[in-house]
Amino acid sequence: MRRIAIDPITRLEGHGKVLIYLDEEGKLRDAVLQVPELRGFEAFCRGRRAEEMPQITARICGVCPEAHHLASAKALDAAFGAEVPKPARLQRELFYNAYIFSDHLLHLVFLGGPDLLLPEDVGKAERNVFGVLRRFPDLGRRVLEGRAQAQKIVELIGGKAIHPVFALPGGVAQPLGKEAQAALAAAAPRLMELARTMIALFHEEILPPPVPGPPPLRGGLAPPTTWAWWTKTLLPTSTTGRCGSFPPRARKFSASPARKLCGGSPSTGSPGPT
Repeated sequence: MRRIAIDPITRLEGHGKVLIYLDEEGKLRDAVLQVPELRGFEAFCRGRRAEEMPQITARICGVCPEAHHLASAKALDAAFGAEVPKPARLQRELFYNAYIFSDHLLHLVFLGGPDLLLPEDVGKAERNVFGVLRRFPDLGRRVLEGRAQAQKIVELIGGKAIHPVFALPGGVAQPLGKEAQAALAAAAPRLMELARTMIALFHEEILPPPVPGPPPLRGGLAPPTTWAWWTKTLLPTSTTGRCGSFPPRARKFSASPARKLCGGSPSTGSPGPT
């Protein structure tokens, strides 16, 4: 039996390795994911006051502390039978959406980007975030600025840029002040514009085009798969004119929603592999 070890895994935050076992014919027999680091949170949280959990569990990770922070707070809501008032719930949701925005940028560009956005023939020396930023310099600058803005929103609401402290059982520590509200309102349009650009990039560089004629959904309804639906729903017309800055690359598919939106001329009928 042959054993292949991928150690370390480089497209994630933390430590891990993958072990792949092949039989004598080279066919897969087994695959194992190992996370060797021991954190110990399950042990040292025992015996502590429940109200301390949102601050303790946020330290599980320095990249996604917001998720652990709110998960603990929501667990305490349920444990104490506390109903979160609507303003506090909306403040939590705004906080979490800012975190999700920042985290998705982190994965799509920094972690998964080297494998998702770079051509297959790019060597190891270039297959990293610097290679992505060199390939998409203008977009890379906007991503860095957008992620900084999203993290600023996290800080304004959560009290800290990392390891937030605002969520409590049944609500939040304090309301969102007028100054913070104004800063969020000013940043929101820029972040939405960046989101539209990232959607266009995702369809241009990564996703294959939708294929008409999928199996019908329950009740006889078929999911929308036409070019018009994709471009109207996922790629608003405000993105027109910016996609031309994306560099060309060899694609397996003849067209994509973003290419059509940016002035291309995908073939009529059912687009498919070339």
